[in-house]
Amino acid sequence: IGYLGWWGTHFNGLIDELNVYNTLLSEDEIKQSYLNSVLEKGGIIISFDDGYSTWKTMAAPVLEKYGGTATGFIVNKRIGDQITLAEIQSLQNDYHWEIGSHTYNHVYLEEYLQTHTLQEWINNEIVPSLNDFEQKGLEVNNFAFPGNSYTNEAIEILLSDYFNTLRGHFTTGDEYLEIGERKLGGVGLGFAYNNDVEEIKEMIDYAAE
Repeated sequence: IGYLGWWGTHFNGLIDELNVYNTLLSEDEIKQSYLNSVLEKGGIIISFDDGYSTWKTMAAPVLEKYGGTATGFIVNKRIGDQITLAEIQSLQNDYHWEIGSHTYNHVYLEEYLQTHTLQEWINNEIVPSLNDFEQKGLEVNNFAFPGNSYTNEAIEILLSDYFNTLRGHFTTGDEYLEIGERKLGGVGLGFAYNNDVEEIKEMIDYAAE
């Protein structure tokens, strides 16, 4: 949290201020919340998209300092290029991060559907992604749409047959996405989104309601 560029810089950024404002749940607290079926309070999940080595070298140690973890939504074709398999395994096994799918090739669904079918997208982006993670010994149960590009039909199929939860995103000024037990709304953080501390706190308040 704070200024985090595409490849990661200054991750310490604003996390100290936000940690005072909203304490991170520990892994045990999160697990207990699931066991109790509902959270006693609203909560937030920190997630990162695409797959970068800086998740392991910068983000994970900072979050660990506060007893927090994150979810990394990974594009499979980037494994071995922008992030190594060993780094991903360490995030999942040592830092207790959750690893999610972000499609195999980072394909935007709505653009893809202009020339292909939804079933082709599933066959070429979802099934190979899950198979690749399984072959690499990674447990993956959740998904984030690249570019937040989705259709209602895709949401239905992915939740029915492939994933436990799906994550979308919105920015300040947009209507809040419809969210539920298995569809998670989110707000982007970093230079690409230009959200200041007060806007981030507004989103945290919304999540806590």
